[in-house]
Amino acid sequence: MTKPPKAPTTLELPAEARAALKKPRLERINVHGGAIDPTWWNRALRDRELPGGPLGGAPATPPIDAANVTVTRGSVFRLAEPVAAGHANDDDILRLLWHVLAWGSGSKLRQNRKRLDSFIGPEAKSNVDLLRSAAALSRSNPGLAYGTLIRRGGGVISGLGPSFFTKFLYFAGAGELDHPCAILDARVATALNVLGWSSLRPGWSNWYTVTYQSYCDLLRRWADGESERFGRAIGIDEIELFLFNGQ
Repeated sequence: MTKPPKAPTTLELPAEARAALKKPRLERINVHGGAIDPTWWNRALRDRELPGGPLGGAPATPPIDAANVTVTRGSVFRLAEPVAAGHANDDDILRLLWHVLAWGSGSKLRQNRKRLDSFIGPEAKSNVDLLRSAAALSRSNPGLAYGTLIRRGGGVISGLGPSFFTKFLYFAGAGELDHPCAILDARVATALNVLGWSSLRPGWSNWYTVTYQSYCDLLRRWADGESERFGRAIGIDEIELFLFNGQ
């Protein structure tokens, strides 16, 4: 039986990462994002009568139909505050999910119809409750939180897979420095494989819960070491972003 890939205990953060870590966290993390098409998203939400909109605006504002709106990590962090505080209602959970999907999808909208459809019909309420439970677990146990959403062959919620679930678990921390969950996607996995985590397959994968926990632990070990080096608290997302884009 194949053992779940775990990060080598000797794996070291590359020296190139320290150039990126010299920049203030707010200048790298909170501004990281891009343009989305709010017209598509808000029309899709209206057509399905789904709460949690509009995208790119405050909950009380009319739907936005501008050509594009920029969604950044910082803007999603603000929407996640009720979730991180543990008093989110269903609308808060869905509002966070829609913005995480939009942030992660960018202009690639094809799969999002299926993802939205998972929140209409008889399973809608149970799916929202599942996200709420995973968000609560994300504050202390990345592996268990991830395992709540993943099963053999893909995600528990139709249309959503391992990579997007790690994004949701990450944003559920509302940007708190000590939040233990980080994003793991194809580019990050490939970068780690190149750095020496040879048992971690490059590209997309349905990662084991043990592997996701090991990944988060690795980033925490690196972040703690760099915090001592720089004399400031380093977030694990600062290292994840370097793995994602090399900067």
